[in-house]
Amino acid sequence: MHTVYEVHPPMSREAINQMRHECEMEPATFNYEDPTLEMQTDPLWTAIWNEIKTWDINVPTEYAGYCGATGNHVTAIYKAIKNAGITV
Repeated sequence: MHTVYEVHPPMSREAINQMRHECEMEPATFNYEDPTLEMQTDPLWTAIWNEIKTWDINVPTEYAGYCGATGNHVTAIYKAIKNAGITV
């Protein structure tokens, strides 16, 4: 059986800034990286995205309030798994 993954284009800088505004973030304090195209085509990244894309997330060290999951949140989780040396 072949699995087709839904791949989303990277968020534009304008979309990220709008999301930051909606979440009352200061852009200078948002430390999450944007996902690369390579990440977005990795089945692990896509699996994380498919799981959290409907979540409201609060990262109080980065911004005030809750906002919808973004590729930046996925990238943080993805990199934590990769940096821990976990093989999926």
